[in-house]
Amino acid sequence: PGKPDAKMTDLGTFGGRQGTAVAVTSAGQIAGWATLPGSGGWDGAAHSFIATIAGDGTVTKTDIMPSIQSFATAINDAGQVAGNFQNSDGETRGFLYSGGQYYDLGKWVYGSSAYGINNAGQVVGSAIADSVNYNSHAFIATVDSQGTATLTDLGTLGGASSTAYDINNQSQAVGTSNPAGDPNLSHAFLAQNGH
Repeated sequence: PGKPDAKMTDLGTFGGRQGTAVAVTSAGQIAGWATLPGSGGWDGAAHSFIATIAGDGTVTKTDIMPSIQSFATAINDAGQVAGNFQNSDGETRGFLYSGGQYYDLGKWVYGSSAYGINNAGQVVGSAIADSVNYNSHAFIATVDSQGTATLTDLGTLGGASSTAYDINNQSQAVGTSNPAGDPNLSHAFLAQNGH
């Protein structure tokens, strides 16, 4: 390769050694996470951010969940962010960041993870659905005006587990699931209209 055609802008970190941008809106809002400074050669906690780049190249990066370890995974055109955080019990939970605050998406048995969001603020991911084998099921999550989250189970392709990774503005979710009969197989799925 010769001279690159694109110009990269360094979004930096929060003083640590690592940072990752994971999604960008049509307006150029960027979601990602970056680490704080640590000690003994290690990074500190990771925090989620929203970043913008001005016309003169100035980067503005906002820590959207100060004091909480979190990893943003997606952003919609309204600037709402989905991702995962670690609560005080050390449990990973999915979150929705909206209007300057974050909402815990909750769980069924233990833990949840969020991966995608559409422009209506619907979030998709997976959560452990049974307390025996700890299999996860894909979900669509919504947060009402009171800040209460509801997880809707999308089920599986007949097997034990599933995970949703993205959702469009028609509420169609995509991901992967075990089909019936073989837990070692995973097939892509599209879930729509609650099915």
